This record gives sequence, C-alpha cells and structure tokens, in this order.
Amino acid sequence: MKLIVGNPFYKPDTLFGTLWVQQKRQRKNGGGNPDPLKKYLDQSVSLDEFLSAIEGKSYNEVINQLRDRSMTSAGSQPGGPSIRYVRNPHDGNVIDMRHMLIVGYQYSETLGSLLEVAQWMRGLPSGMDHQDFYSNRLGSEFMQRWTISNAIWPSQFSEHLKLFFAKPKDYNHGWGIQH
Repeated sequence: MKLIVGNPFYKPDTLFGTLWVQQKRQRKNGGGNPDPLKKYLDQSVSLDEFLSAIEGKSYNEVINQLRDRSMTSAGSQPGGPSIRYVRNPHDGNVIDMRHMLIVGYQYSETLGSLLEVAQWMRGLPSGMDHQDFYSNRLGSEFMQRWTISNAIWPSQFSEHLKLFFAKPKDYNHGWGIQH
C-alpha cells in the first residue's frame, strides 16, 4: 500500500484511510477528472467576481440565495450562494462555495468529512469528493478566524472573506487534498 503524502485524512488503519485508498484506486482505474480540484473550472468565477456579487450582504443572505434543500420544512439545509464555484487565487483550485460557507463553516471540517463518508456509504456519486474535502477545510478555517467578526458586523461578510483570502494564516498548499 502506497502512502499518500499530504492527505490529512490518510491514516492507514482508520476508516478514512481505507476509504481514501479505495477512492484513489477508483480514480486511477478510469473514474474521475485528472485533477479533481479543478473539475468545475469551466463553471467557476474569480474570487473578485464572487466578492463583488455578495458585497454588502450578510452571511445569512449569501447562504440563502438559493432555495432551501431540506427534505423537511425544518430549513436545515440552506441552498447556498447563487455563484457556487470560485477559483482560489492562491492555488488555482476550484472552491465549492456551498461546501465552504455551509458545511465547513457551520459544521467544521470533521463533520464535513463524516458527511462525505455517509454520502459514500449511500452510494452517492458526490461521496468522498476531493473538492468537498478541500472546500470544507477552507470553510472551517474561515469559521475559526472570522466567526466573531461576522456576528458583530454581519454586513461586512464579503470584506471578511476578502481578508481571509488576502492574508491566509500560515498559508501553504496544505489547504487542499494532495493527489
């Protein structure tokens, strides 16, 4: 078994490690895009375009631009921003803003990973998606650094997001899943 360097979830004797190896084998055997972190590149916009589109809106306004996706009337799954895919100016990868701003930001990277496992176990094609892990991780980092500011100054949400990308704390290419 080959060690996958740079994958924060890969630990050989864990559920995530086993699932990760299975996912890598599936992609190697013909499935998936050659670069899974750029699979929606043709549908993506620049970070500047996204920030312009959400300027002056609160976090809640942004994550509720599209209709609720809940199976019940509980309203537990916001639809997300109207622009879903954004290019990260630091590494060129595509961020799924629904995952970043809802899953990663609200539920953390760990719970986002568990959701990916649940999707995979249900046989959903989006389960264990590299781009979802990447986006969830960014959302979790954004939440850790900007939750208080977003609560105090909700109309400054787009400015907080801009600052998050302008000054990435300890930035390295570890934001994404290395493949």
